[in-house]
Amino acid sequence: MTTNKPIPVKYFYYGMLACALFVGGIIFYFLQKEANEEQLLNEKGITTEAMITNLYSNKPRKRAKPSYYMDVAFFTDGKPIAEKEEATMKEPKTGDEIIAAMAKQTQSLTQPLGEYETQTIPIVSYEIFKQYQINDKVKVIFLKENPAIIRLK
Repeated sequence: MTTNKPIPVKYFYYGMLACALFVGGIIFYFLQKEANEEQLLNEKGITTEAMITNLYSNKPRKRAKPSYYMDVAFFTDGKPIAEKEEATMKEPKTGDEIIAAMAKQTQSLTQPLGEYETQTIPIVSYEIFKQYQINDKVKVIFLKENPAIIRLK
């Protein structure tokens, strides 16, 4: 008959240490990824106007805090819709100015809008979540190479 030797306690502690290091590494990886996304958005981000298409919350467990999300739709042209033009436009006074203003408006209508994108943005708190309604317009910043990296401005 063979007798089973008990496993030394030090192996249990080594296993726990390895698990803690593994979980710490995963947390560090996601924090670095978040910081890199923020840096990319600050350097190469394109600001545009988006429309809120859906607002919802998700509560994974009974006692967990809910998570809040907003779905937005936007075009990847990288130009805020008619903001800069409205700010610089003045009231035309002569016939030539009226024709020039009409030509400028017509030219902006023929410009491509870019790709149509829909993305989901997580919202930090309920106080921010309740400020928005469906069909509201919000400013977002995104990466042209990867529109899934998006934040509220």
